[in-house]
Amino acid sequence: MRKMKKVVSVMAAVAMTASLLAGCGGSGGSGSTTAAETKAEETKAAESKAEETKAEAAGEKDNAAAAENPVAGKKVAYIMQLPSATIFQMWKDSCAELCEALDVKFDFFFCDGDSNKWQDTIRTCASAGYDGLLVSHGNQDGSYVS
Repeated sequence: MRKMKKVVSVMAAVAMTASLLAGCGGSGGSGSTTAAETKAEETKAAESKAEETKAEAAGEKDNAAAAENPVAGKKVAYIMQLPSATIFQMWKDSCAELCEALDVKFDFFFCDGDSNKWQDTIRTCASAGYDGLLVSHGNQDGSYVS
């Protein structure tokens, strides 16, 4: 359980760092190269970690402990308000690999900047019995106020 939490935390941290680097890239030549190299290293590290997670998950399936996987069979959705961009595709792919290793069903939805479609997708997934929703990049128009 702790190992799974660590893996999920590392993947989330890598995704957030990559998003930060992509959003804050400078116009200078050497600064851009450094950011790109850093992002590439983080992507490789994330892929390596995902592969390790897959291997560990495969090994654990042979053990009796695999039957105790608390997230096995769960269903999660990634709902992105913005259009699909390379960084979001990378995050989605990374999340999909992790979910596969943990035996979690993973669906994703890009709403192309349409707040109404985004809200409808959230409502649809919530009522469809998803166990978790990863909701990304909302705005003031997309806020739910009670």
